[in-house]
Amino acid sequence: MQLSLPENKLLELRRELASFKGRQHASKQQLQSLAGKLNWAASVVYGGRAFLRGIINAICMLKHKSHKTRLSHTVKQDIAWWYRFLETFNGKSLLLDSIRITSVYTDACTSGAGDVWNQDWFYCNWERDFPSASHLHINEQETLAVIIAAHRWAPLWSNRKVIFFSDNSTTANSINKCSSRNDTVMKCLRSLFWLSASYNLRFVAIHVPGKENALADCISRLHDPFNVKFLLSNLSSRLQWGDISHMSQRSFLSFFMQAELHSVLGPWMQDYPEVACLHLLRKRLTAPTCLHIFPFAITSASPSSLSPP
Repeated sequence: MQLSLPENKLLELRRELASFKGRQHASKQQLQSLAGKLNWAASVVYGGRAFLRGIINAICMLKHKSHKTRLSHTVKQDIAWWYRFLETFNGKSLLLDSIRITSVYTDACTSGAGDVWNQDWFYCNWERDFPSASHLHINEQETLAVIIAAHRWAPLWSNRKVIFFSDNSTTANSINKCSSRNDTVMKCLRSLFWLSASYNLRFVAIHVPGKENALADCISRLHDPFNVKFLLSNLSSRLQWGDISHMSQRSFLSFFMQAELHSVLGPWMQDYPEVACLHLLRKRLTAPTCLHIFPFAITSASPSSLSPP
């Protein structure tokens, strides 16, 4: 079964979006008309409401319907995203699979981020992987942790409802509202909900106490030897090593050196020969990075640039 938009309404919306492409100014009435139609389209385009924030903000700044405003860069980005997306969108969206993705746990600290889904996991070190994210507020880093998880696993979640568990209430609220007043968080949400529209996903976030998010919390702090030990104990039970794509090359080097420095690899390497091999290679590691996309390099004005390689 599927949801669909009437073809004539879809064509009308495409024409209206096209009329805004070269426009520098618009009245409150014109923006309200556009926002109403886009909000209607968002009932079928999951995640589309994230690309309405700029337009709504512009409307709120105007008192009367006849008042005009200069279209900001953010508004133009929202309009450009809708225009490009609807160029190829056929107006139909499949109903979500009844089986939900319910085991995605994310966490971030001032040093890194950790994500867990079933037996897969990922560690990101801000300073080594995303230096420009190392100075962000913790709420922004927590949101970025969710984006990293989505970009890693979205292709495996098609047509599903995905539930993120986070111990940061601000992040959970922003995802559920598809909006934020924080520009950095809004950039993250645009990246997240592009994936939602592309893979027909419905994202929901649930706030959980930190004690219920222990594994993701541990992974986000692999710079701490205690957490390295905790992770290794879980790798032999709940989680799996698989390969070294669980972190970027730089993050893996940091993790590996910490583990080696505090002699916590020892007997564990006997059960995982590939890690023993890495031990011999030491700094000549060629671990592939699984982070193909740096969300902060993404602009919603160019949906094609968001496509996973």
